[in-house]
Amino acid sequence: MSTYLVIGAVLVIGAALVIFIYGVSLYNSLVNVKNAVDKAWANIDVLLKQRHDELPKLVEVCLQYKQFEQATLQQVISARSRVQDAGARGDIAALGLAEGALRGGLGQLFAVADGLPRTQDQRKLHATANPHQRP
Repeated sequence: MSTYLVIGAVLVIGAALVIFIYGVSLYNSLVNVKNAVDKAWANIDVLLKQRHDELPKLVEVCLQYKQFEQATLQQVISARSRVQDAGARGDIAALGLAEGALRGGLGQLFAVADGLPRTQDQRKLHATANPHQRP
């Protein structure tokens, strides 16, 4: 009967050892999953902080862009009023100068509308808005 006890004890110890190894393996897997989740949340926090840090740059680029367009529009409005004033006075020389200024202002305004001088600002805006993408 002692051989049956030895075989039974070996089987019980073997089963306990298998269960223990399975438990340790399961615990390590759960710890790895927990660490992966923590790392993913840390990466999200880093990206949100970077995005928050980029906001002032984005606002600055937008303000510069707005100032450029506003200055161009003000130039056209001013030239138009000079043309009207010169036409009302009948001053041909002033009318010619005012028309030239209006033509130049309209040229800039059309360039703004076509997006020609904006390309650099658009690249800066795109780079600021999407820092991880290639231009």
